[in-house]
Amino acid sequence: MRSIGTSISILVIIGILTALVLINADTGSSDILPSWMAGHFYQLGMLDQIYPHDTDVFTLRPPPEWVPYHHSQGRSNDVFPFIYPPIWAHVFGWLSTITTFETVVNWANTINPLLLGSMVILAWRASGSTMSAHGYTLLGLLILVLTQIGVVPILQNQPQIFVSFLIVLAIERHRSGAPLTAGAVIALAASIKLYPALLALLFLANGNKRAFGSFVIVGALLGGFSIVLTGWPLHSLFLAEVSRISSTVIITPHTYSIDAVIGQFFFADNLQLILDPNIIPGNADEGPIESPIKKWQVMAKPILWRGISSVVTLTILAFFAYRLHQNKKSASDNSLLWPILLISISLANPISWGYHYLPAVAFAPMLVDRFGFFRGVLLLLLIFAPVSIVALKPLHLYFSFVEQPASVFGTLSMVALALAFAVAHRKKPPAPPH
Repeated sequence: MRSIGTSISILVIIGILTALVLINADTGSSDILPSWMAGHFYQLGMLDQIYPHDTDVFTLRPPPEWVPYHHSQGRSNDVFPFIYPPIWAHVFGWLSTITTFETVVNWANTINPLLLGSMVILAWRASGSTMSAHGYTLLGLLILVLTQIGVVPILQNQPQIFVSFLIVLAIERHRSGAPLTAGAVIALAASIKLYPALLALLFLANGNKRAFGSFVIVGALLGGFSIVLTGWPLHSLFLAEVSRISSTVIITPHTYSIDAVIGQFFFADNLQLILDPNIIPGNADEGPIESPIKKWQVMAKPILWRGISSVVTLTILAFFAYRLHQNKKSASDNSLLWPILLISISLANPISWGYHYLPAVAFAPMLVDRFGFFRGVLLLLLIFAPVSIVALKPLHLYFSFVEQPASVFGTLSMVALALAFAVAHRKKPPAPPH
């Protein structure tokens, strides 16, 4: 009977992954498009058209030249800005000379679901769960495909999927005694999105000097390679964009962060309405915008707020560094400290999308492992209901007095997940089955 159950679980897993590939076949892939657009303009030598530079805040709108060029190629999906390090503009510029955007999308449609499945399996290994690999993977994939956290990045081919896979891989390698690989993987992740570099500091706090050294060496090589390939002026523009992002509060249905909640409840009069990039700005006042996805709000963070945010982030790092250091000395289990850390960093970041929580959500089946099947499943249902694939429109309908209710409830869901992990962390891990 056990072998039959295992076979069924494996078939369901294969079915889920296949379904993810198929449903993604006709989507716009709007989140991989910015890299392609940046590569196109980089290849033309138009370096001033890679990063947005016409505002003092991050508006989530691309350089104005992008939209007409995009439409001239017969595409109509959303166009968002490029916010990655310059080396990726170089990489996609090279790709644009040997293939087409549609081919890149087709590859991403197949690879990203596999990366999600692999990420969950790596989380199972890193967590030390007593659940079977196929049971853990099935539950993890069900959570992802039934929530905005997993579905949105798949539909848009968001690079965060690859970054999340790398983060969980690094944690798994760190906990499995492969420090050089762990450090190198985090360096690669940080070369795409900068924040994974914070994990290298926690590796050091956990006594893994080799992982930190590997991160420093590989990171320096990648950074130096990027500067040599693309030049310092483009990196200067990138750093200016990073500064704009860190100084901005942005509120969309898919931004789950403390900043987004504070902005909605205490700074509503300061919020600036931004329209979907495919909507002509001059038509902003022609009528109401019914869809919660076609508009968002932004505001510049006051200096005091920015200072407090920096202090909060440093406090989070110091706290987890201390806990990991203490656990290292006492040989305590710290498997669930990592997802709590990942959630805490994302909550404190100025702009955290739902998919930034992917690596933490990959550890969610551990709640069943620690609390038992019925209580664990009930807890998962309560935590993820507000971010389920059917929750977006009802939240917008019944909580319309809030600017972006899905953002508020998504943030609360992630806080609840962190608290559940914290309680589970204090529970004694179950004995492995004999």
